Amino acid sequence: METMEAILTRRSIRRWQDKPVPEDLLNQILEAGRWSPSAGNYQPWAFIVVQKPETKHRIQVVAEESKNLSRVWSPQYRDGGRRGYIQELSTMPLGIAIFADQRKAPPHTDGEHGHIVSASMAAQNMWLAAHALGLGACLWSHMIADKMRAILGMPIHWDFVGLLGIGYTLDEGSPEGYDTTQEKLWQRKPLEDVTHYDWYGVAKDEDIPQDKLDILKKYLDL
Repeated sequence: METMEAILTRRSIRRWQDKPVPEDLLNQILEAGRWSPSAGNYQPWAFIVVQKPETKHRIQVVAEESKNLSRVWSPQYRDGGRRGYIQELSTMPLGIAIFADQRKAPPHTDGEHGHIVSASMAAQNMWLAAHALGLGACLWSHMIADKMRAILGMPIHWDFVGLLGIGYTLDEGSPEGYDTTQEKLWQRKPLEDVTHYDWYGVAKDEDIPQDKLDILKKYLDL
């Protein structure tokens, strides 16, 4: 599968067949994460492979508690809401929990989140690799971080980035009550709506407004 094809056809898959992921495919996915870019080549990530049923059960408990917290703030997560379902993570064939080491945030100006950025790129690398290998995956990041650290034995200075659930897709891969085959869920904003040239709001071949440049020069000497 070509790189652009993998990017354009990747989907969030939340239901899998009761079929294990072969060890060689797991290793290829982990290698994709290991070869991700990172500031200063600090490689601030750790990947926890989740396979044991008891570990999956603990993760399921945390996932449900996390969803219940989200329900307090947003109706879409409540019963009957668009995302009111509870994801059954205890049945995922394979999980990879991704963490980022705070101690390896790059020592640059505003670099305190650099370890998160790097580990997030590793997560995307692994997701695309899983898709290219014929597997379905989904990343869950909104889970109580302290509890995810606790149940996976991670020290306090490791930030939880997300849990990548992986397996062979079941049917269309949607959880009960949530049809992810709807075309509107995969639409993207037009490229011209998200792309700017040299200044926010400036289209290709347009000039930066002179009054903005004057302010920049006057107050920041830039």
